[in-house]
This record gives sequence, structure tokens and C-alpha cells, in this order.
Amino acid sequence: IVPLMFVATLIYAYVFIEIETKTKKQFFAIGCAIISWLLVALLLKLVVGIPFAIIVALGISSLIIANLIFNQFDTNPPKKIQLPKHIYIMRFFIGGTVIAGAVIVARLLGPVWGGIVGSMPAMLGCILYFLSKSQGGEFLRGFLRRLPLSYISSLLFLVVVHQSLTNLNSILSFILGMATSLLYTSLLIGIKSKAEK
Repeated sequence: IVPLMFVATLIYAYVFIEIETKTKKQFFAIGCAIISWLLVALLLKLVVGIPFAIIVALGISSLIIANLIFNQFDTNPPKKIQLPKHIYIMRFFIGGTVIAGAVIVARLLGPVWGGIVGSMPAMLGCILYFLSKSQGGEFLRGFLRRLPLSYISSLLFLVVVHQSLTNLNSILSFILGMATSLLYTSLLIGIKSKAEK
């Protein structure tokens, strides 16, 4: 189910940016984004039992469609701002606390619900909030523009690890997954560089 949870995360990001841009209320946007993510997650729970290959194919198809939608966002350069040093410590603490909380809840809920809660966009939510506060919604739209393509890298990692764990030890499986993900990312950067010339 985790490959499809990327779709729920993208819906979370889309709802957050649309509401934040219109209302300028970050906490309200986070609340609406969490509700939308939860509704999609509940719908995706219905795919439990479907073969992994079909789930991956649905995940990739959904990421491609999301890329076409997100690709319409404009990109804006970041604002030149000087943040106080304590802000970085606060971001680290809040982000770590949110992720730790999601992992603890996921462990308590069992494999299916644990997978759903564990894939909650906790860190992305923190990133969206802090970028929205410091850079504004228009910059955030540009930031989210390439998010679906970057999730394909994570999806490749998951697929390689999932498929290789039965034949390799966990360390080699992890290394192979990381290598595949990095190869995809470097190819994507190479294509982007050629397109900009």
C-alpha cells in the first residue's frame, strides 16, 4: 500500500498549497491537508490484498498524472532572508518530534494501519509550513512542481528493496535500492540540465 500512499501525500501537498495561497492561514491549510490525506488513505486501504506489481503500476501512473498537474505551477526564486540560528534548531526539533510521533503511532496500529500512518506526510508537512512562513506560497508552488518526479525515486527504492530482500541480506538490498534511486535522480538531473541549455 505504501507506493500508493505517495499519491495521498501529493494530494496533501496540493490541498495545502491551494488553501494556503488563498487564505494565508498555514494551520488551517495543514488541517485541511491532513483531512484530505486521511480520506485518500482510507480509500487506499481498500487495495490491501492487490498484487504488489499492480500497486506499483498504479503508483507510477498516479505520479505521472500528478506531475502533469504540478508541472503547471510557476517557479519563483527564493527570497533573500536571514533567519536567526535558533530557527534551525526549532525546525529540527519540531520535525523530529512529528516523525517520531508518527512512527510510534504506526507501531501501535499494526501492519496495515501502521503503514498508512507511517506514510503520513509528517516531514513534508513541516517543510511546507516553514517554507510557507519564510518564502510564501508562490515560492512553495515552484518547490512542489517537481515533487511527483522526486517521489518516483523513492518508489524505485521501495520496489528494489521489496524485490531483493528475499535474495540478498538487508544491507545489500538497501545499498541496491539506494543505488537505483540515485541513478534515477542523476538521470533526471541530466535531462533537466540538457533541457535548460
